[in-house]
Formats: sequence, structure tokens, C-alpha cells
Amino acid sequence: MKNLFKKRKRQKNFLKPLITNDKQFKSSDVNILLNRVKYNEKLELRKKIYFVITCLVGVLVFAYISFE
Repeated sequence: MKNLFKKRKRQKNFLKPLITNDKQFKSSDVNILLNRVKYNEKLELRKKIYFVITCLVGVLVFAYISFE
């Protein structure tokens, strides 16, 4: 019985923000959101560049090993 009460309490705490008024939700500044989007785009571009460089190095190493 003890676990059942804990589970209900967890569910109640989880659903609490969904039940409250919309006025209580915090609003975010548009500039902060735009900066976050730009930062995420930069990170994605960096990841793509690192991936391409890693693939090129891998292909060059494979070619060097196989043709030697």
C-alpha cells in the first residue's frame, strides 16, 4: 500500500504544472529564444564539419592501408 501512495503523490506532483492557470507560466524573452536558436545552429554546423573531417581522415587512412 505504501508504494501505491507514493506513486499517486508522484503523479499528482507531475501533473500539477499542467493543471495550474496559464497565467502562472513564465514567459521568455524573444531575444533569448533567438540567441538560443542561433547558438544551436552554430553547434550543429560545428558537429557536421567535425563529422566530415573525421570521415575524410578515415577514408584517407583506409586508402593508405589498403593501397600500401
